[in-house]
Amino acid sequence: MTDRALNAGDTAIPKPAWHHASASPATRLATSYQRRRALWACVGIVVATMLLLPLAAFMGPQVPAFLPSYQTATVVAYIIITYLIFAHYRATRTLDLLYIGGGCFYCAGILIVQFLALPGMFLPQRAVLGGAQTTIWLWVFWHAGMALGILLYAASLRWSPALATRHPERIEQVLMAAVVVALVTSLVPVIVFHEQLPQLEDNGNFHRVVTSGIGPFLQFIIALTLLILWQVSRFKTVLQVWLGVALVALLCDTSITMAGGSQFSVGWYVGRCNALISATALLLIYLREMNQVYLKTVQDARLLALNNAMLEVKMDQVRLDDLTGLPSRSLFLELAETLRSRGLLNQLAVAL
Repeated sequence: MTDRALNAGDTAIPKPAWHHASASPATRLATSYQRRRALWACVGIVVATMLLLPLAAFMGPQVPAFLPSYQTATVVAYIIITYLIFAHYRATRTLDLLYIGGGCFYCAGILIVQFLALPGMFLPQRAVLGGAQTTIWLWVFWHAGMALGILLYAASLRWSPALATRHPERIEQVLMAAVVVALVTSLVPVIVFHEQLPQLEDNGNFHRVVTSGIGPFLQFIIALTLLILWQVSRFKTVLQVWLGVALVALLCDTSITMAGGSQFSVGWYVGRCNALISATALLLIYLREMNQVYLKTVQDARLLALNNAMLEVKMDQVRLDDLTGLPSRSLFLELAETLRSRGLLNQLAVAL
């Protein structure tokens, strides 16, 4: 009768929310609404950048608090998204996420060192690390690092190394070691041998980033990454859609920053805002995802409580006779077994 009661209640019990949605933005297909919202975000970034491009070379007001505020916000955004992505990887073992997490970790390390290399941030009129060319080269490295991280993610959608399938627990350690090596390789030249580096900045003027060809080559890498990501993924998932937004913001950042040509110009300020948008795009997606997961968990808990209540009602119905509504044979046997068990515990006999 118990089986009959459970089967009878199957059609009346709603299913929990995990039957209807995936908790991962890396695997959940983007809806048309999400695609339109991302498209409008890209249009807004590009239009604002294009409108301000003719004014990029004009000098803006020198706001002392802007640079440390921007640098801190960007570093914190990359650190948090790195933590969230690596935690997501440990839960899902999705190798693709590691490349994005590694790219964010690399950018966080570069930006922290760049913060220390900014003159006047921690020491009067001088920097803690590096020299005059350190900050501009670190700017180049962190833009290239984020683009290459996304490029590796796009490539991994079609190709995965054998280590990932044979030793999934080791791939995270291998990638982290590779990122640390990349960081050391990037930082040693700009900190220790900064005097031997090609000059890209001269007292706040960085027009040589364009004339040297490094800036255009950096833009080519970002644009190529955006194109490859679109060809491989067609922006199917939520994560891929917003990776595209991050790349568009990064491309606009480099374009208007190089057009500005100097620190505290209009292009420099707008470029920093675009860079912050690029850094926070993934963070906002994952924070929104955490909120949705919490809401789904609460909903699932409520559904499970409702299911348990309905099962208890079905069990009570089994104990009653369908025709008369009086206690049935199953209830008699259940109560008799309860009395017998209590009698054994108390060393008493039970008779009927």
